[in-house]
Amino acid sequence: MAQSASFGGVPLYQQGFWNVLFRVITGEAYQYAEDTGGYDTTLCNWNAADAIPWFLSDFGVSAQYMGFCNGFQQVPLVLAQLFEQAGGEVRLEAPVSGVTRSEQGFQFQTPGGTVSAKTLILAMPRRALELLSATSPWLQESARFQQLTASVTPRPLFKLFTTYNSPWWLNTGYSKADGEYVPVKSGRSVTDLPVRQTYYWPRSNGQPALHGHAMLLASYDDGDNTGFWDGLRGRRHSAWKKGLEVAELADPFIGADDHVRANELSWHRYKAPRMMTEEVTRQLTVMHSLSYTPKVRNAAFRDWGDDPFGGGWNSWNIGVKSWEVKRQIIQPLDGQPLYVCGEAYSDAQGWVEGALQTADMMLAKLV
Repeated sequence: MAQSASFGGVPLYQQGFWNVLFRVITGEAYQYAEDTGGYDTTLCNWNAADAIPWFLSDFGVSAQYMGFCNGFQQVPLVLAQLFEQAGGEVRLEAPVSGVTRSEQGFQFQTPGGTVSAKTLILAMPRRALELLSATSPWLQESARFQQLTASVTPRPLFKLFTTYNSPWWLNTGYSKADGEYVPVKSGRSVTDLPVRQTYYWPRSNGQPALHGHAMLLASYDDGDNTGFWDGLRGRRHSAWKKGLEVAELADPFIGADDHVRANELSWHRYKAPRMMTEEVTRQLTVMHSLSYTPKVRNAAFRDWGDDPFGGGWNSWNIGVKSWEVKRQIIQPLDGQPLYVCGEAYSDAQGWVEGALQTADMMLAKLV
């Protein structure tokens, strides 16, 4: 319906979501929706024909938070395991560059040398495709490839996790209309401070952390708010340019057991800077109306706006017929066994479902 609908005599796909909203609600209402929703980029000026059904389906009034035992990473780990059982080989930390065409298909460069392939599947978002094109002249010179990949805009996302000796947020809460006091145990809190969203991380069994070591997704933010944290971290994109996955920190936060557990958990590779940890502590204290919060045990962060990701999710550009582009980009160059898939060019942008959706569409085309 949204794809064929018009508003004010203009097709929705030719209008920005922000532009449409400002025709039907006040500026104050728009700001209120942005502040209380927790996200900035979801209400920004992206393709209205995609934004409206996306919002209605993904942020309904009866959302339930659910999770996987041992974390959501179990999904890609199991998929990789199934791939290997089917005869595939997974090579981690092997950046690809310099794709060229050959009589047999394609050749590209990895740290282990030149690799040949009959079929090339690029399961990448826009920014990663741009970085690959920069080292692959024939991709850079393909007007169709560039036009299709540029049909979306990367949106930055930032996450900062902190751990504690105990779940101190149980000491905060709110009073219901009948006077009953409800302590904070689970779910999330939203603020207009730069931390934006805080999630009270449950145990592996999905139950709230009521005692012992506990963790917060202390800050989950996007859009302009990610710029606030830029002043408290290394320069964005610097790590990728140096061939590193994570930027080296001049002043990292020194947490508990750092000398023992430095290599035990992968998240220690993404240590948060000291000043960033101190600032998020200050904002959490203000946000929860407390005089202080306990000392952080460990802290780690990821900025998905960094290379090679470019953003935590992607949105369709104004004027793009996404329902056509999402099918065209699966095989962007006619007659060539080159394929593109991922959440960036799907109906479920920002979600794993989008990646699986386009992967399924691509496999159907391959068969």
